[in-house]
Amino acid sequence: MGIGYKWRRLYPIYGKIAGVYDRTSRVVTLFLIDGWRKSIVMSLAPLLPRGARVLDAGAGPGIMSGLLLSARGDLNMLLMDQSIDMLLMAPRDLDKVVASFEEPPLRPASMHAVDNGFIGWLGRLYTMYIIPFLAFLVAGRRNASYFREINTIYDAMPPNRKLKELMETRFSTIRWTPRGLGTVFEYVGVKR
Repeated sequence: MGIGYKWRRLYPIYGKIAGVYDRTSRVVTLFLIDGWRKSIVMSLAPLLPRGARVLDAGAGPGIMSGLLLSARGDLNMLLMDQSIDMLLMAPRDLDKVVASFEEPPLRPASMHAVDNGFIGWLGRLYTMYIIPFLAFLVAGRRNASYFREINTIYDAMPPNRKLKELMETRFSTIRWTPRGLGTVFEYVGVKR
């Protein structure tokens, strides 16, 4: 299950789009992503014990972690992403690890909570055609072709039902919320 060896093809792509990734993400989500992020923070922040260790899986440049820390400065964030270039854009004072969400280098009991987003069934059409078109408008032709490669992740992902089951082997689900016409699912879970 998962993307496995195909990450090798994606590593350099994320390095090339790191500088335009968040701006383009705002456009391709029709500017809804900031509200989704704030909604996760409002759901998760009150549930965590003081000083909790939180994994931001697929952290990218650390936007979600920054928002969570703005709400709860006592939290201990760990940003995990496959792209070192994305993590280098995150605030320097946060813990970071370059790793795959499929095989995280963490003991299950080491995290109090996890947040992540998953792509749903409409994702194929959206990742193949709409995202590259919007990326072209926002970030230019070269970056648009890189954003098309994000479809590799979508193609390799198991169905969302299976992803949820995988998460529930380690965490108790607090929130599983479809967004963006079912193309994204927010997941918030806490340690059992």
